[in-house]
Amino acid sequence: MKIEKNILIPSMSKYPINEMEIGDSFFLENRESAPIGVYNTARRSGAKVTLRKEGNGYRVWRIA
Repeated sequence: MKIEKNILIPSMSKYPINEMEIGDSFFLENRESAPIGVYNTARRSGAKVTLRKEGNGYRVWRIA
């Protein structure tokens, strides 16, 4: 069996919070539980986000 080092674990998150830089945003389709999931993902990764209602969904920005 071969041992490999420095292989990154792929993200399991539905939301790309970890790949975002401050000021980046993404659009999220309107789902009732979406805002809670985004905030929970951000909290676990140490990021801060804000959401605003936009059309039939939400715009999510990384702010810190």
